[in-house]
Amino acid sequence: MYIYFIVYCFLAFLAFTRKKSNIIFITVFVFLSLFLNLSYTNGIDWVNYQNIYENNPFETRGMEFGFTSLQLFFKSLGFNFEMFKFIVLTFDLFIILKFIFRVSLFPLFSITILFQTFLLGNFFEPAIRQIQAIVIFLFAFKFLVEKKNLKYFATILFGALFHQTALILLILPFILKYITLLSVCVVSTILYLLSGYFSNVVELITSVSIFSSYYYYLDKDYLLGIDLNLFNFAKALIYFFPLFILRKYKTDDQIFITLRKLSYLFFLIYLMQFSIMLFYRVNFYFITFYVLYISYLFYVINSRQICQLLFIFYVCIHAVSLYRGISLFKYKDSMKYYPYTNYFIEYIKGTTYYNSQEKIEHRMESREIDLNNYLKGK
Repeated sequence: MYIYFIVYCFLAFLAFTRKKSNIIFITVFVFLSLFLNLSYTNGIDWVNYQNIYENNPFETRGMEFGFTSLQLFFKSLGFNFEMFKFIVLTFDLFIILKFIFRVSLFPLFSITILFQTFLLGNFFEPAIRQIQAIVIFLFAFKFLVEKKNLKYFATILFGALFHQTALILLILPFILKYITLLSVCVVSTILYLLSGYFSNVVELITSVSIFSSYYYYLDKDYLLGIDLNLFNFAKALIYFFPLFILRKYKTDDQIFITLRKLSYLFFLIYLMQFSIMLFYRVNFYFITFYVLYISYLFYVINSRQICQLLFIFYVCIHAVSLYRGISLFKYKDSMKYYPYTNYFIEYIKGTTYYNSQEKIEHRMESREIDLNNYLKGK
């Protein structure tokens, strides 16, 4: 677990210095690229992706011809799966970090929070198809701000060629016209009362041919809400805090106004997770905008001391979330975090495997050794 906190603390330290330069950007980009994108056998989604990449690269889920073309392009160049994953995710990470440095008032703080809430889990799996759609959504943000709807719709449709869930973003211009903090509270209450019917809605959606491959989301675990325990309740209040503080901040800056509305939508979808966990996948589209929005707290609050306390609070609470998130997989039959392995290091050691089944077997052996060492240490 220590390596994850070393990375997190490194990002938090850079954020605390509040330095913003090209050297800092390059340092963070290279550091995270090597750590996240060269992770080897961490996560679990890579098993399906590697099998498809190596054995059936023409397989297309619904309308996701964009991702199929991406695979075929890299495969035609002779890249193995690990290098395909590394190059694609490195490009994605560059776009995400560049977007944050351009839009955030406190970019390194935003990156630190995003590392825990999005980057670590999704780049480890990797959720490579949805990440492509998320990156394309970042390009569409400009059109959303400028209300150039035709360009926005065209960009989102392109994103849906990589992950079909991007289609839900087509209704975003309509939603953002009417969303307010009050409407979020009202709608979330109504949806909570109607949550018993959500499984029927999901079943209806997956009956449409292009969404039929998502039928596995009807599994009962996805249709249950997340546990409304004290920690998750406190987390909801923490998410709500900046929305409440910044609600009366007036500005004509359309970027800020759009970030505010997207953050309201993020919070609404987060609350909906208490009714049905499936919504957590939708919120990956909005988490980046939320962490950008809360960076404005350090601009609006004039007291230096309060800003420092706020920074420490956010870093500490997300460190706790990081610990809980990683610990969750400690004793599970999961390959996500334990132990951390890196493709470059494994390649030098000669312990890389091109067959996914051999990789899984090697991974589970390494995990058992890691777990035994952990138990002996206790």
